[in-house]
Amino acid sequence: MALPVQLASVPSQSVLKTGQQTIGGSKVALVLPLNDSVVRGVVLKAFGTNSDTIYVGDSGVTTGVGFPLTAGESVVLPLNSMTIYAIADAASQKLAWAII
Repeated sequence: MALPVQLASVPSQSVLKTGQQTIGGSKVALVLPLNDSVVRGVVLKAFGTNSDTIYVGDSGVTTGVGFPLTAGESVVLPLNSMTIYAIADAASQKLAWAII
């Protein structure tokens, strides 16, 4: 006997939101449309073509203090309203994001 599955935790107007941002040697706030309707958080992925590490974190992030993402790596952050900052050792590093 099949049991019904309820998806009550998924908003009825869920829309996948994605984007990309270039990261360099100066700390930048990621331009993410985060709000309370985010169900799980945000996925961040460093482009496979990056030549250096991107560091993500709060407003205090630096290349010495931050969560490192090397080329091709990704992380899921269970956030819905925090501003995420990023910085890299080299200019023109690319970071993709998806709101999930």
